[in-house]
Amino acid sequence: MVTKLTQTLQDFEDLVTSGGIKSFQVSFQTKGLWIKADQGAEEQTVTLPEELLNSLLNFFYGVECINYRSHDYTNLKGFINAKVMLERLLHRNIE
Repeated sequence: MVTKLTQTLQDFEDLVTSGGIKSFQVSFQTKGLWIKADQGAEEQTVTLPEELLNSLLNFFYGVECINYRSHDYTNLKGFINAKVMLERLLHRNIE
């Protein structure tokens, strides 16, 4: 799930870089995150494990929407990357 979220965010970042869209926003939903282009029809919902979603909701308490290239977006990416690294480290210790 986390890798799907990482890939989806990267896809939207690539759309901005290529000029396909100007920017995008990430919003919290009941079961995951909704990523939508500011202008255009591009949008995607990524379902997240309840534990991860609750952690994000607590971390971003009071934040309804996270805009690309904002401080909150940088924090979101850092949070997700830390989660991915932790999962990889834990998975290595199990094997």
